[in-house]
Amino acid sequence: NTTLTSLNLQSTLIEDEVAKKLKEILTTGKPRLRHLDLSSNWMTPSGTQQLAVGLAHNTLLTSLKLGHNQLWDLGVQHLARTLASRNST
Repeated sequence: NTTLTSLNLQSTLIEDEVAKKLKEILTTGKPRLRHLDLSSNWMTPSGTQQLAVGLAHNTLLTSLKLGHNQLWDLGVQHLARTLASRNST
């Protein structure tokens, strides 16, 4: 489905394995997601590392919600580095 622009997976018990699939979606840009809500799940730094790889190749996503996960400092650092390098080009 290439017309899907918003995906809400809040409180669906998502773990890091799903982040690998989301990385593929973000990398290909199909569907053309603009909003992704992954809040209140079981994501860890490993999952955010996968998301960061996808985000490095994605310029469509404008909203990413990750509150109430287990990201810790390392997970936030993965995302911050990716977004900083993406915004500097």
